[in-house]
Amino acid sequence: MGNEASLPMEMCSNFDADEIKRLGKRFRKLDLDNSGSLSVDEFMSLPELQQNPLVQRVID
Repeated sequence: MGNEASLPMEMCSNFDADEIKRLGKRFRKLDLDNSGSLSVDEFMSLPELQQNPLVQRVID
């Protein structure tokens, strides 16, 4: 209860603590407007997605 998680993060996902930290850091880097979510434009800033012909179909 309180501010602590009920289960360790490793038990709630397939990621270990270092991977979760890296994912959070990468998310914050992509979240250009610091909104806490990624817009289509923020996703499309990834070169890997710009090159993918299926991205627009997935987004729509």
